Amino acid sequence: MKNTALLLLATLILSGSFSYAQIHGNGGTPIGFKVAEDLKSIPNVYFSSPDIDALRAEDAEVDGKGIAPWRFGYNNYTDLDFNNSGRWINLGENGRLWQLKITCEQAQTVNLMFTKTQIPEGNLLYLYNPEKTFVLGAFTQNWIYEGSLFTELVPGSTLIVEYYVSPENINNRGNIHIEQVVHGYRTAKEFQEKAFGGSASCNMNVACSDANGWEDQIRSAVMLASNSSAGSGFCSGALINNTANDGKPYVLTANHCASGINAGATISWFFPFQLAIGNL
Repeated sequence: MKNTALLLLATLILSGSFSYAQIHGNGGTPIGFKVAEDLKSIPNVYFSSPDIDALRAEDAEVDGKGIAPWRFGYNNYTDLDFNNSGRWINLGENGRLWQLKITCEQAQTVNLMFTKTQIPEGNLLYLYNPEKTFVLGAFTQNWIYEGSLFTELVPGSTLIVEYYVSPENINNRGNIHIEQVVHGYRTAKEFQEKAFGGSASCNMNVACSDANGWEDQIRSAVMLASNSSAGSGFCSGALINNTANDGKPYVLTANHCASGINAGATISWFFPFQLAIGNL
């Protein structure tokens, strides 16, 4: 059996199951939660549903063959920024707030690809669902790589983007640009369920006795999500050490998990760890 590996330098995201989920970002509460303005009045950018049956038919030809990531999302290409979408709220001496609602018809999840984004120190970017039970952020410039940020998945068909401009940055608001809105038509749960029992005969199952003595290494397992011109998809990998033992976050994964990158396409990643709460 031929195996081709790919080594990535990762920004790692720790994730789990919470009633108030905040699994990607620096933490904190969005300023908009404290503002009296009605969330229902936020301008909404609407994306109609793609042909899900056609997408699933394409997936059936690829899934399980080790030639591409397990596609979960359809990429809607767009061009959203301060100048053409959303609303500004004046907070007086407390700064300003920009809000935008995005809806993908019948989507199970929604996530975003930011490009050309720059967040001055003191400003904060958040994403959350309308129920305010799932929050991503705060994102600062430390989370932006070469102007880009590929976000975790927000459950449901609608999310709210919120960008806070601090008082000292009223004349230095930075830039927020959304290039892609990913319509999630398959979920991580479906990925995990379909992957069960699909391993080759040479693969060891970490839940069996073959794994005895390798418990620490098992905890390095990570799910990754990629975004490229080929679409948005899930793969798996493992966090590995290096000979310098300096904790640099390298992830080892299969070459097909970077499908599209060899064609010169830009590719972005996030790496969630799935934790069993109360059984760490």
